Amino acid sequence: MEADKNSILGFLSAQNRRFSIPVYQREYTWNLTHCGRLLNDIKTVMKYPNKRHFIGSVVQISNKHGLISQINEATIIDGQQRITTVSLILIALRDYIRENFEHIDETIAEEIEETYLVNSRKKNEDYIKLCLTKKDKTLYDKLIYGTPLDETNSKNNIISNYRYFYKQIKSQKINIKELYDGLAKLDIVEIALERDIDDPQLIFESLNSTGEKLVESDLIRNFLLMGLENDVQTHIYNEYWYPIEERLDSFGKNTLSNFIRDFLTIKNLKIPKESQVFTDFKSFFSKNYSRKKSSIEKFMTELDKFSKIYKRIVSADDLDNKIKTHLNGLELLEVKVIYPFIMYIYDYYLEEKISKSDFSQILSLIESYLSRRIILEHGSQGLNKVFVTFIRDFNYKEPVKSFEIALLSKKGHHRFPNNEEFENAFLLRNIYTIKSNYKKYILYSLEKSLSNEVVDLSSQISIEHIMPQNIGNNFYWQNILGDNWQEIHQKYLHTIGNLTLTAYNSNLSNRNFTEKKEMLVSGYDNSSFNLSKTLKNYTTWTESDILNRSKFLIKQALNIWQYPNSHSIHQNSNKTEITLEDSWTSIKPVSFEFLTGKTAVKTFIDVYLNVIDQLYLFDSDAFYQALNEEEILNVKFHSVGENEFDESKSAKIGEDIYINTNISNEVKRKNLQVLFDSMEIDENDLVIEIENPHMITN
Repeated sequence: MEADKNSILGFLSAQNRRFSIPVYQREYTWNLTHCGRLLNDIKTVMKYPNKRHFIGSVVQISNKHGLISQINEATIIDGQQRITTVSLILIALRDYIRENFEHIDETIAEEIEETYLVNSRKKNEDYIKLCLTKKDKTLYDKLIYGTPLDETNSKNNIISNYRYFYKQIKSQKINIKELYDGLAKLDIVEIALERDIDDPQLIFESLNSTGEKLVESDLIRNFLLMGLENDVQTHIYNEYWYPIEERLDSFGKNTLSNFIRDFLTIKNLKIPKESQVFTDFKSFFSKNYSRKKSSIEKFMTELDKFSKIYKRIVSADDLDNKIKTHLNGLELLEVKVIYPFIMYIYDYYLEEKISKSDFSQILSLIESYLSRRIILEHGSQGLNKVFVTFIRDFNYKEPVKSFEIALLSKKGHHRFPNNEEFENAFLLRNIYTIKSNYKKYILYSLEKSLSNEVVDLSSQISIEHIMPQNIGNNFYWQNILGDNWQEIHQKYLHTIGNLTLTAYNSNLSNRNFTEKKEMLVSGYDNSSFNLSKTLKNYTTWTESDILNRSKFLIKQALNIWQYPNSHSIHQNSNKTEITLEDSWTSIKPVSFEFLTGKTAVKTFIDVYLNVIDQLYLFDSDAFYQALNEEEILNVKFHSVGENEFDESKSAKIGEDIYINTNISNEVKRKNLQVLFDSMEIDENDLVIEIENPHMITN
């Protein structure tokens, strides 16, 4: 590796050179903000004869001993944004000079082109010095040749930045010669690597550890492709990576990174931290694959397969209408932590290892689980880890049964709400003010259950309050509700019994109940929505009417979001398993399994101290570091050196650490979660067997 100071123009002026951007690099991304900053930097150095400006490093790989008569290709692994932007300024300068040659020396335009933009004595692919990738190359080459531009590409950064520079020059706010001289004052550090000697991946990662970082998918793409022979690199990119990128990019900038994170979750049964996706990916790849073409193709085939599944999930699209309906419902619920599990079972379905009926039933159970949790106001904290355990416990030979067992084994906060608690919560649940997509999903699901037809999700449809939201000056509604109308109004206004769907919300407004029912077209009795038609048999709208309709709709809800088949769990068993995700209240442990195997215990103090001891022995440095976590420091977890706790209620770990055991089982559980998270140990590695599962409380 050689590193030398150079100017950007000095770098571009090298003869018989082609600066090639490898296929694995992201496209040209600099926008007008970046261009404006660079232009201001150039204007600043233009003012001072002896001032120069450093714009960063350029890292390239080339053959050190290439023949003078041949084009020496330099592969740019870092610095393409700066090189491309300076080249666009030079093209804009060249074009402006050519169009105004009466006033400006035209030889400057020829000097710019032949020195920095092209290899004037070469033809075809060797002619243009800077070789970009895919769409960027096509548009950049058009600028070089002066080919008319298609307006459909006007938003592309190559085109918009070129036009920005041209307009700035044309406005005559910048002196042409001073701008040209200013470009010559832009300095770089040119780092030249030799093929087959230097490791470009290590250098690339080091350069991207500071400043504006690449997203995880960019780093992974570069890791996979960098260092491969050019033909292999191009093949892997064009056949696999680029189609995956195209498939998922339309769903948002980070979709590809999120997909890879979920893919790793399936493969490792562990959720990578968002900042650790690249690191975890490298570890996964090195354990399972090699840098050989056949091995990388094997990996990319697997990644490509799952990316197609991922697209089906995020776009809620499948050829089967029933599955598509489930995917639409799950999309409205916006719980993305379920994606790894759905991808996992989707693969089994597409491979015909589980039937369409089983796959559909599992998706329905997921909808039920999530919907019931929403009604009971159970948050999504920890659900990502719950769905990882579902992957671990899934048995494709008994797909529905194994999933029902997994669902029903969850206790405490992550339990599957039973029918009784679901009914009780739904009766008075404030539906109208919950998240927009949630209430839409709940009402559309109820409507579909009543009509058995596809419900139009048109934005013209709105949610209608049967008893209006504002009745402070409405004596009709006050009278119909009775003396305690304020209490009734407040209690039932946003509940399921008082809500329906309509396309005529403004027409119905605060009218009395009879008018709302009997109005032509917009009235409930004439509605195209079955939720409104259910009001046909009501002549009044009192507290008891609202409750009766609520109970009717809740019965529908119980059919839509069904409870798993409880016979899947062996009811006569007096033992079950829990993890750190489950409540430790009012239960008794029998044994636990962790790093050193299975250990018999009598209390959670035994579990707590044994696990902490194993964590300490496993990695004492990481353990000491974990003790400095804010969550640990904020509780009476331990003392160092001298024991601060009652000796009978503490235990010694290592040489100088005393652990406080005079805390509740739930605090013990949460303390272990902090330690596991800090030491980057999977919580699911700890499995506790308990007695009397029927005694588990919330």
